[in-house]
Amino acid sequence: SLAEAYFQSLASPYQLLIVGDPLCQPWAKIPEVEVDFLSHGRPVRGVLNCLPTSRGARLADIDRYDWFLDGIRIAQSPRGQRLSLNTASISDGYHELRVVGAEPGDIETQGRAVVALQVDNQHRTAELSRNGSGMIRWGEPLELTVRAPDAESIEIVQATDVIAKVSGPEGKCVIEPRTLGLGPVRLQAIATAARREDRWRSPPLELMIEPNDPLPPTALERGEHLAQGFIVRPGSGPPTTIVLVKSAYWLADANVTPNSKFNVEGYLDLEATDTYQFHLRHRGSLTMSIDGKQVYMQPNGDYLLKMVPIALVQGVHRVELSGQTGMNVEMEVGFGGPGVRPLNGTTLRHRAK
Repeated sequence: SLAEAYFQSLASPYQLLIVGDPLCQPWAKIPEVEVDFLSHGRPVRGVLNCLPTSRGARLADIDRYDWFLDGIRIAQSPRGQRLSLNTASISDGYHELRVVGAEPGDIETQGRAVVALQVDNQHRTAELSRNGSGMIRWGEPLELTVRAPDAESIEIVQATDVIAKVSGPEGKCVIEPRTLGLGPVRLQAIATAARREDRWRSPPLELMIEPNDPLPPTALERGEHLAQGFIVRPGSGPPTTIVLVKSAYWLADANVTPNSKFNVEGYLDLEATDTYQFHLRHRGSLTMSIDGKQVYMQPNGDYLLKMVPIALVQGVHRVELSGQTGMNVEMEVGFGGPGVRPLNGTTLRHRAK
């Protein structure tokens, strides 16, 4: 057949689908889901008796509805049945209610309604705003202001990650946009009173993060070239050239001891101007600079993955890692563009004559 001939002509067919994926449902008639008595952003309190309805389905009708609050499924209801939602069990402030209806067929074509709920049982409010205007770029400080009367502390979160915390009912904080990623992001403030279980949320703050202007390359001196291996300088003792990284304990292989300072220097030779990314796991403190510009600083690493994106111009770039190890001398460093791979001495090299 034509499909067999096509697949036999490829070295690695992998996930190519010449016929098409039926789950993509290019001709599906998506149901339109609505929920009565709920309007976007309207303050609500007490018990809500909600009846979801749908139209536009190609099959008989919606078979069931799944209810999600802030991304967590809280209930399931059959078609035609009201659902009682007690807002007293939900913290004050902004929440996203998502009602997903599925058809009874094998593919279960879905439609959904997304409603912003502003819960107002305790009359608590929280606000999150950006100071300033204009483009938000990696490497340029992003200043935020939070305010929540009666709060003991306020956390600023992106999804489930806490990216900053303010003590008291109001305050300001400065964030490195690089930690938020690239493109559209959503931040929210969660306020906490003296009783830890008493929490409430602000409406989301929508931001657009842009990459930095690509950093220009570093010029080598006449007669210099890049040789395999990067240089590790312990707090005391001679430097070591690392060519092959065998494990996460490569700093210890270079005679770096627990709770001691270190410095790592190497050079990348990039073939294209692009947005690249470092992956870091470490204990203790770590600062990373590219061509003398600081792009990462963490005073107390917990060995969780940290991603550091950066735009770089084609050519040679100097990478410097410095800090102090923890009780365990562990560190993993990855780098890449289309794909991130562990750094070793063939990628990160040193200057030689």
